[in-house]
Amino acid sequence: MFSNRVQVAQVCRVLTAGITTQTLWTSAGPTDAAQSLRDDAGLHGGDRALLEVAFWLWDGDQSPRIAAVVELVDRTRLRLVGSLIVALADGSAAIERWVKANGGPVGDA
Repeated sequence: MFSNRVQVAQVCRVLTAGITTQTLWTSAGPTDAAQSLRDDAGLHGGDRALLEVAFWLWDGDQSPRIAAVVELVDRTRLRLVGSLIVALADGSAAIERWVKANGGPVGDA
């Protein structure tokens, strides 16, 4: 699926870009700000859903409920997640194209 951890980080960075003005993901993984937001009970709705998708992709321990993503994420971000799912099925080259098409970093996250 992913070519390496940097590619996972790039996807996570794209997914979390609209949550806050802070960078929430680097090539090394989630920042302290991302961890704080994950622990923050005040983060709700689509922002919470996308953050959970990013953490699931990064560490794979607890997958987000697809219903939560569909119900909570606005149409634009839902299309982002939907197109990511297709790219995941198509492999690392498709994921790279997805990252680039969605304004993500090229190279290191």
